Amino acid sequence: VEELISNNQLNIASEEKVFLAVLNWVKHCVSDRVQFIAKLLSHVRLPLMSRDFLMSTVDSEVLVRDSAECKELLLEAMKYHLLPEQRSLLISERTSQRRPEGIKQYVFAIGGGSLFAIHSECEVYNPRADRWFPIAPMICRRSRSGVTGLGRMLYVVG
Repeated sequence: VEELISNNQLNIASEEKVFLAVLNWVKHCVSDRVQFIAKLLSHVRLPLMSRDFLMSTVDSEVLVRDSAECKELLLEAMKYHLLPEQRSLLISERTSQRRPEGIKQYVFAIGGGSLFAIHSECEVYNPRADRWFPIAPMICRRSRSGVTGLGRMLYVVG
């Protein structure tokens, strides 16, 4: 479990899900696994969670409250949220986003509709360059379609 959640390549929607997964694993056999909670939570990026989740879920969790090490991790996360001017002093692995390989931070605009037309044009936004670039248009015009990426290809349905 530790190897999995400590991996910077972990492709997850949110750190909240990692926290809940750790909690579920520990609670599956609390008597044997409670000893690992602080070590495991040290790999969860608590500062990247929402303040509401930290207060409503993490802070109210008995397993966290009963561990001095876990309370320190929670305090670090709360400082990150409450003292934004000091964030540069709090930089650690827990304050940086996971970066799975192969996943690039681009935004794609695929087809769509305007007042009188449906479009086949496609564009990609590169945040590093802060620019939109045209890419190959679709063969058919589409509006309100679903899009997914696989490898270097985009697939559009609907």
